Amino acid sequence: MNTKQEILLRKYRDHQSQRTIVKELKVGRRTVRKYLKEFEDLRPQHNDFQSALRASLAIHLKYDSSNRTNSKLTDKVIARIESLLEENDRRQGLGLIKQLLKAVDIHECLESEGYSISYSSVCA
Repeated sequence: MNTKQEILLRKYRDHQSQRTIVKELKVGRRTVRKYLKEFEDLRPQHNDFQSALRASLAIHLKYDSSNRTNSKLTDKVIARIESLLEENDRRQGLGLIKQLLKAVDIHECLESEGYSISYSSVCA
């Protein structure tokens, strides 16, 4: 069952306190308070509990990720990846096909140099 739905049903159907809901569902008290406030704000717009519950569950949370920065993929790491790719191009030009670095090899090389970066970041 959806956590949000479970919180609302426990509060209004089972008449549990916020503290009890927090303890039993192991969610943050701010989360419980936010979901209950959101439901209470929607409730006057709907004529019954069921329609208000459906409207509340239909709301999707949106996170603003536009101002996030890459903490691991810095310019220094990007420059190192580009230098390894240029080395690959040079080797390919010389006909050393079997000595080309794959993404896994580049990732291992970066980790051995002390960079903490994920494989998927290297692939991207």
